[in-house]
Amino acid sequence: MINVLPNHDLVDGMLVFADHKQPLRGVQVAVVRSTDRGVSWSKKAIVVSPVDPFYSNTGPTDPDNGKPIRGGELPDFAVDRTSGKLYAVWEDDPFIPGVGAIMFSQSTDGGLTWSLPVKINQTPTGIPAGDQTAFTPTVKVAANGTVGVAYYDLRNNTPAPGLPTDYLFVRCSASCTSSTSWAETHVAGSFDEEQAPFAGGYFLGDYEGMVTSGNTFGSFFVQAATLAGIPTDAYFSTLP
Repeated sequence: MINVLPNHDLVDGMLVFADHKQPLRGVQVAVVRSTDRGVSWSKKAIVVSPVDPFYSNTGPTDPDNGKPIRGGELPDFAVDRTSGKLYAVWEDDPFIPGVGAIMFSQSTDGGLTWSLPVKINQTPTGIPAGDQTAFTPTVKVAANGTVGVAYYDLRNNTPAPGLPTDYLFVRCSASCTSSTSWAETHVAGSFDEEQAPFAGGYFLGDYEGMVTSGNTFGSFFVQAATLAGIPTDAYFSTLP
């Protein structure tokens, strides 16, 4: 996932799966850099954050039946084309094992160093642990430097059949490395995640999409449908 800095350096974000025999174990969110417009790349990945040091996090699961939900640890990256700040988001479970949170880190030096990750999803905590799960984050930057992140969460799940799932959006205009700087907007839902196709897990997509037009965010996302024979539908929503 390549982002172009204002000086035309390239930063490619990824997951790195380290050999369990090496000192650097597990899974890391990481980047490599090119200072010659892609002709050559840094030989060693720069680690943004460990995600799963011991391969213990298998990603989000349905809290009602334990089945997996596709769209877990995969990171997303964005750049502010004015300031050159880089942003990374991903799902991890550093607070409650098996309960996904949306993690955020930023770089102010072209991806060479990264801030300590913070949780930015605003999913309520006074609900059952499994229903606090958030997953599949997408990040973009508006013209005024506001950072926007969209994601799914399970806050409205109940013991009743089905898995109510919502699509949320959080934004931050300053001090984004503080989890208290993010404000939430509800985008869509609830819809029943268990109606989505099952392909190694309930599957809405490994990634969702977002664009910006000036200071307005435009979110592309998928919901499980309710009509027989049509398991999912794609949607677009503007978020001023």
